[in-house]
Amino acid sequence: MGEITILVTGLLPHDSGKTTFTLMLSRALRDEGLKVTVMKPIAAHSAWYQPWSLAESMKLGVLVGGDVVKYLKEGLISNPDIQNPVDILTAPPDPTSFPSASAYLNIVESLQNQVVVARLSIHGRTYYVVPEVIERLPRTLKTSLKPLLSIMRPSTKVSSRWLITRLMSPEVGTHVLAAAMALRDNADVLIVESFNNALTPVAGLENMVNAVVVVAPGKAMVFNGSKLRAYLSGTPRYSWEVTSNFVNIARPDDVLDVPLAPSHSREMPSLNLGVFLGKLVDARD
Repeated sequence: MGEITILVTGLLPHDSGKTTFTLMLSRALRDEGLKVTVMKPIAAHSAWYQPWSLAESMKLGVLVGGDVVKYLKEGLISNPDIQNPVDILTAPPDPTSFPSASAYLNIVESLQNQVVVARLSIHGRTYYVVPEVIERLPRTLKTSLKPLLSIMRPSTKVSSRWLITRLMSPEVGTHVLAAAMALRDNADVLIVESFNNALTPVAGLENMVNAVVVVAPGKAMVFNGSKLRAYLSGTPRYSWEVTSNFVNIARPDDVLDVPLAPSHSREMPSLNLGVFLGKLVDARD
């Protein structure tokens, strides 16, 4: 059968458990003697909720979030520029700078309005800094971010609207697909973690997917990749589809129990591959 590509996405907008599941799945596949690599095309993390990721980024000399750090430590990611080409750092604004609590909440409910800086690793590494967002940050956050921002070179100052348009552009999607195919060709199994609850991180990825795993707390629903392709065949090429819409229609081929994650990754419990993924692995032989 050749190389296998597994797409892992979340049913919930946040905290579905995609990264924890991917770590468990990777260990189970490695136990089968397979070479596993991970790609997280688009990542976003908060300077406020993941302050330790700032220190890790300083140490590594490249902007990365907590999930990618975990993959680096497990040897599942070796080059963030290739395996995590888009990284977005967000930070909440100063609530006292707004005329009302409602105005503040409108901002913090939108990822776009909190993007401080983004790394785009396409044809080299470039950072895009958003001054309008930095200006609204609490003083403590501005101080904490200053050392990190100082090492991000080359950097370009842009508006929030321009940056989101750039990150959503077809050029970025084309680059991600090319990188994914190269990674797949150099591993037995490529696991691609999607962004939040986006069904796929970029359009076109569905064409190389053998299985889709939709993760929610305690459960993982496994679908044949052909169902993903059939579902997306009628959608615009450069639109993001929400995972729940797919799950509403498609019937899973298998359902896995996901154990509670431990506090330390080295104590990660084993994962039963189940029937569908087991057959997928066996078909490689």
